[in-house]
Amino acid sequence: MKSKNIIKPLVKKMSSLRFSFAMFTFFVALNCLLSNYTMAQNNVGIGVLVPAPTSLLDLTANDKGLLVPRLTLVQRDAIVLPATGLLIYNTDCNVFNYFNGIVWLL
Repeated sequence: MKSKNIIKPLVKKMSSLRFSFAMFTFFVALNCLLSNYTMAQNNVGIGVLVPAPTSLLDLTANDKGLLVPRLTLVQRDAIVLPATGLLIYNTDCNVFNYFNGIVWLL
């Protein structure tokens, strides 16, 4: 009689451990699949289901445009080490400026 009383809790504990291991394995596999998917995506689409494969950012709209950062001359010139190709809208002169790696140009 005593041996049956000892075995039942062990069987329950083993079933619980198997279930826990199965759930752990499932979530590890799911995490691997999702992280591979997000790492593989190298572009973003807004307003479009499938972004153009050669674009980093694909914006599509029939009634909207792209609004770039709007800065004054003082704000523009305060950017430390601007990236080559950086684009801003200059509100003092009402023109677009881009940085060519050396100076800001129109």
